[in-house]
Amino acid sequence: MSDYRPPSVRVSGVGLAPVGHGMKGTKTTAHDVTRVVAGTVGDDVLIVHKLRILDERAGSRRAACGVGKPKDETDEWARAVNCPACLAIDTE
Repeated sequence: MSDYRPPSVRVSGVGLAPVGHGMKGTKTTAHDVTRVVAGTVGDDVLIVHKLRILDERAGSRRAACGVGKPKDETDEWARAVNCPACLAIDTE
């Protein structure tokens, strides 16, 4: 089975944007140790969270609001964040 995922759900790490240019609503600088992307946690694909990338190689991400368990599956999406708790947290 192929590891291909359509661009809307592709995992970060391949073809990263230059420093300072990320998905709209996220900010990446050379001084940041944690990138932030939009995505879903677990089986809930309707609520989009701000996901902090903890380990780029392993694909380890956690929601800024703390939803989900440490081992829950996360998927990166090119969608607007709509989680009220994540929107209230300043990650930029």
